[in-house]
Amino acid sequence: RGPLGQRVAELERRNESLARELEDYEVKARMQVKVLQDEIARLASQASESPFRGVPFEYLREVLLRYMLTSAGSREHGDLTLVVADLLQFSPEDKHKVIAHRQRMAGPTALLGGLWAT
Repeated sequence: RGPLGQRVAELERRNESLARELEDYEVKARMQVKVLQDEIARLASQASESPFRGVPFEYLREVLLRYMLTSAGSREHGDLTLVVADLLQFSPEDKHKVIAHRQRMAGPTALLGGLWAT
């Protein structure tokens, strides 16, 4: 072999090395894509389980702000209690617990504002 043959052999070895390196990168890229797809699926699943799915954030914020700023015995607070219970998808049993608690804490006036309509 002459210098040209040696150079060809060296370039072939380099080419094979680069081909293996490329395969390694492709395997790593496929693994990363799979990890990202799994994470997207996990996040999508969590989002679909959220009780707030489809509810605009500003609406949630406004309801909670109004709830926090109203007097505990007021009619508006009673109305907002049910709105929050609905947003959080309380079971009928939990709604009744909230109503009973409000009644014990504030007397019959806490039930104003439609709390009977559960």
